[in-house]
Amino acid sequence: MADIRIGITGGIGSGKSYVARRLEEKFSVPVYDCDSRAKALMATDATIREGLVRMFGDEVYENGALNRPMLAARIFGHPQHLAAVNALVHPRVRQDFESWADGRTDRIVAVESAILFSSGMDRLVDFVIGVTAPEPIRLERVLSRDGCTPQQALARMQSQQHEAGDVRFSLLNDGICPVDEQLAEILETVNKIY
Repeated sequence: MADIRIGITGGIGSGKSYVARRLEEKFSVPVYDCDSRAKALMATDATIREGLVRMFGDEVYENGALNRPMLAARIFGHPQHLAAVNALVHPRVRQDFESWADGRTDRIVAVESAILFSSGMDRLVDFVIGVTAPEPIRLERVLSRDGCTPQQALARMQSQQHEAGDVRFSLLNDGICPVDEQLAEILETVNKIY
């Protein structure tokens, strides 16, 4: 079981996935990716499957696979549907992370989540690294990665602005300040504290 659990969060385009990858590759800290695990659980977890079928009907799964476009259409612009799906998925992701972290022999593990605080994952970690970047850089990253319009990218960025909580360490990922050096400093501090 891991002694120290790190949360990694940041707004869209901040580069939190890059920071998580560097933490894993450079510092050998295993990282649990909430987004990919949530997608996997939505496809395989019986409790989630039953809940989604109850909410949206059998067509939410097509040929045994989650019908993502249909689900997205049902929750986009419908906060009550989104809240219901989150209430179903987030507890299962938290349980999955706990099981994963408890099964690790590494001293330090991390969890990456854009919605670390609103999903309750922050309660499962010892401290949080908040990844930041200037808005123009974030916008550029989102546009080049997602192929969306500037208006769509800005709307997605603004929709995440409510995500706030107790961030112990702030890491600037602007393409200038060396990420590895910042991570090394954070880990050095953490090792002194714990």
